[in-house]
Order: sequence, then C-alpha cells, then structure tokens
Amino acid sequence: IINRISSDLDKVDQFLPEQTFNFLSNLFQILSTLVLCTVASPLFLAFLVPVIFLFVYFGFYFARTSRELKRLESISRSPLFSNFAETL
Repeated sequence: IINRISSDLDKVDQFLPEQTFNFLSNLFQILSTLVLCTVASPLFLAFLVPVIFLFVYFGFYFARTSRELKRLESISRSPLFSNFAETL
C-alpha cells in the first residue's frame, strides 16, 4: 500500500507544475479569443452561452469516466489486490 501511495505522490509532484502551466496558458488563449470574437461580432455571445453549457457538461462526463478508468487501472495493478483476488 505504501508503494502505491508513493508512486501516486511522485506522479503528482512530477506532473502538477506542467499541468498548471498548460491550464493557465490555455485559459488565457481561450479568454482572449472570446473577447476578440465578441468585440468583432456581439451576436457571438448569443451562441456562446449554449456552447459553454455543453462544454461544461461534457467536461464533467469525461472527468467521471477518466476517474473510473484510473481507479480500475490502479486496482488491477495493485499487487496486494492481485494476491487477494487469487486466493478467492
């Protein structure tokens, strides 16, 4: 169990700064694009609201699915769980 926790913490320490930078970079690019489109055509806002709702919905759906897949992967790789499953 400790081996599994240390590998998870190692992944967090390794990928968190890179993912934070990528997130902020993409966020500012998206916001600047939306502002430019809105300035060029104010009617764009009427189409933007439904698109944002769809994006958020699909984002939550993907997050739930991804979380479940990672959980299943970690269970299948856990040696303790493998030994327990073999004894059953």
